[in-house]
Amino acid sequence: MLIDCFDVLGRRIQLENAYWNAHVLEQRPWMDGWHTNVESCLAQPDSIMRDKSHANRECFYKLGTPLQQNKHLKVVVEFDSAENGKVITAYPTRAPSQGEQHKWP
Repeated sequence: MLIDCFDVLGRRIQLENAYWNAHVLEQRPWMDGWHTNVESCLAQPDSIMRDKSHANRECFYKLGTPLQQNKHLKVVVEFDSAENGKVITAYPTRAPSQGEQHKWP
């Protein structure tokens, strides 16, 4: 397990090594080592948005990435019915996506 932590709302979120390698690093090899930034984003996000396409997903945002301090790190988490989360993907972005709805703070 690469990440096993609790988000700012007290929900458990996990990220498996194999999933990180296949779904993030395969497309963005330059993000190798960013899992610590992902964990920080989950524990201390600037904001959490409801995903515009999937009701069981939320998008965590934190300003500043290892490469660009003016971009947000976006971490997409899918929650099950027990409110346990699994990281789906992570990547830098300029701003939250249009259509996402504010959840926290």
